[in-house]
Amino acid sequence: MKKVFCAATAAVGLLGFTGCEKPYVAEFEPNMVYSHRFVMELESEDVESMDEDERKEHEINRQNLKQAIAETQQAVSDMFGTPDDPKLPRFITEDEEFSSMLSMDHLMAASGSPTDEGRGLYRQYCSTCHGITGNGRGTTAALIDPYPRDYRMGKFKFKSTEPGAKPSREDLHYIIEHGVSGTPMKSLRELAGQDVSISKEDIEALVDYVIYLSMRGEIERMLLEEGSMLEFNNGESLYNKELIARYLDKYKEGVEAEAFPTEAEQEAYENFVDAWEYLKDDVVLAVADSWLSAEESAAEIPEPQDVVVPETIDEVVAAAESDEDSPVKQSIARGRELFVSEKAACSKCHGKEDTATDRTTTSMPGRPTGLPNGCKRRNSIRRKRKINPRWFR
Repeated sequence: MKKVFCAATAAVGLLGFTGCEKPYVAEFEPNMVYSHRFVMELESEDVESMDEDERKEHEINRQNLKQAIAETQQAVSDMFGTPDDPKLPRFITEDEEFSSMLSMDHLMAASGSPTDEGRGLYRQYCSTCHGITGNGRGTTAALIDPYPRDYRMGKFKFKSTEPGAKPSREDLHYIIEHGVSGTPMKSLRELAGQDVSISKEDIEALVDYVIYLSMRGEIERMLLEEGSMLEFNNGESLYNKELIARYLDKYKEGVEAEAFPTEAEQEAYENFVDAWEYLKDDVVLAVADSWLSAEESAAEIPEPQDVVVPETIDEVVAAAESDEDSPVKQSIARGRELFVSEKAACSKCHGKEDTATDRTTTSMPGRPTGLPNGCKRRNSIRRKRKINPRWFR
């Protein structure tokens, strides 16, 4: 009898446990790492040494920052929707120039669950590395060296456009279709397997979704940056839904602040207009334009000049150490200048003295090689092998 009672109790407990299980709902994770930098600035202040007025100001700043984070999340949620139900900001959909830059059909095909018919391309093939939010922190990201790209930065490495510009759609299409040789970034067809048919439309859907995630993330960062400087306690706002509901229709009708009867309402309306136009012109459309203009910013690669190239690495070293000037020595000097410049930014990882001790390398999962020590896969034969003249172009 005791055993029967125990078994029944266990069964009821198990049923209760499984009954409480909630279905998985995909969500965009807030960029807490970026917002934390502003929190840390406040927390680094020595509150104990402050007088009463300074402490009050510190508390006001803390509340302002809290409001900035809240309004930023509300803004990106309203403008971009969720991983299962993506949206585009009205500034884009209502603008003739930008309305066709991304396809909602493509976004629907890439978003959502792979178990839903005609949906889930991104979650099926990309999110395990790049994460649901595109933050580069998918379930397998910690095992990958280097870490997967964080789309939210708005920066991409493999592209044909000018430094600082976004990649073209063709760039993204090529990377998704072919992958990146020598890295964990596999081609889409390789990820899908031979039994799964991948169309150009599928790749285009993922191109649109990568741009969508990048835009969302970059806009989130810009709003956090702006919000950290606003005085919400004095009526300023970033994305105040109450003010939007109260004033947006009047703004669209072209109503001026002077039309309101009191100075308080006039000031509130002016604060709304400032916030709304900043959000539209300086944030959303500015980011959208950076993607559109990328199609016309292909980098011009000059024709290589003739360079006298020694036969072996030993001869290169000899030319570099020689007191006499030579084309090779001049080429090395130009390479050195480019190595430490912002244009190539090699030194940000490898160090200015080529020792891989630069401060940026400490956070990298696979630390860069110190160049004076040779490459990772070095051997004695390499020093004697023939040099391809194209390496110097």
